[in-house]
Amino acid sequence: MSKSNLIMNSENLIYTLLDSKLIQSDKEISDFLLEIQDKHDFSTYLKILGGIGAYISAICFIGFFGAFGFFEDKFTRIFLGILFISASIFANSLIKKNYSIKSSFLVQLCFAFMILGKIMFVTGFGEFLTGFTINFDRGWNYSLALFFVTFGSYFFYDRDRFLSLFAFLVSILINIDYAISNNYSEIFINGYFLFQFICICILFIIPRVSRKYFSIAYSFVFSLSATVLFITIKTVFINDGDFGWITWVFTNLILSLGMILLIYQVLGKRNTIANKAFLGTSLGIVLLGVISSSGIIFVIFLMILGYWRHEKILLVLSVLLMPIFLISYFYNLDLLLIQKSIVLVLSGILLLVIRFFLTKISLEGVYK
Repeated sequence: MSKSNLIMNSENLIYTLLDSKLIQSDKEISDFLLEIQDKHDFSTYLKILGGIGAYISAICFIGFFGAFGFFEDKFTRIFLGILFISASIFANSLIKKNYSIKSSFLVQLCFAFMILGKIMFVTGFGEFLTGFTINFDRGWNYSLALFFVTFGSYFFYDRDRFLSLFAFLVSILINIDYAISNNYSEIFINGYFLFQFICICILFIIPRVSRKYFSIAYSFVFSLSATVLFITIKTVFINDGDFGWITWVFTNLILSLGMILLIYQVLGKRNTIANKAFLGTSLGIVLLGVISSSGIIFVIFLMILGYWRHEKILLVLSVLLMPIFLISYFYNLDLLLIQKSIVLVLSGILLLVIRFFLTKISLEGVYK
């Protein structure tokens, strides 16, 4: 067998399947696979750098238009916002997807115009709505403006879906904290936490849904991360009494149950409940929910989810968040230093036990 036959590409794959009579000669299948073979995309970090560059460009454009007084009138901002958004959508539809320098420049320019247009529209429309709302917190007006501009351009421009959705979800969190009375703030925060967690479970457990609505799935992940960080800051560092045992018990319970269901879904076996390793892992998760914080449980949930779905972004996010939640957990323990060290060691042993059972479950799934 020649060396060229050992290289598995789309063309060799088609010939191998034809020789094995697994597929029939179909020109559409061949053309599709060869077309996919020729496609190249930028790495994720290059896309992130491009987004940062477009955002900086948009800020420069805002400074330029602000110097000429275009931000003084709300109707001018609304008009220019719609104009820039429309121009960005139209220009993006004309860009050839050949990943050349010219195309990359035009893509970044369209992205910058889209960000500029949305900022101008949101600020102008939010101020416009303020005149119709009496004794109503104006923060919700800007959230409503974000909703209109996000879903108005969702099906026409796909490069900023994540940023727009993430900004909209975070604005809801901010408004819940500032606009709602302290007597009900904790209830709404917990309800919002539950809503985001359910959406993440739906979007990532069903593979077709997560790929079809990729930006929505990740916007909920980052928004829930911001929510957990917000709860951690309020309970650990600020400690103003807004959140107490109810939030701690509720978030730990939801995350622990979600992790158990995730492990059950990962295994995908009907006799999972009768499996001793699964029962032992579930017990470890319950103990972790009792002695740990919601941030640590959430990070472990992201790790398992990212490992299962092969999503590197989830793994990187969990690694970045883990030190923050570990430090906050260690800081919040009302114990002596030696007692804190013992608790952390026991938590580490518990995590190792959970990992042992997960490894055992994975090996059983391979050899059975």
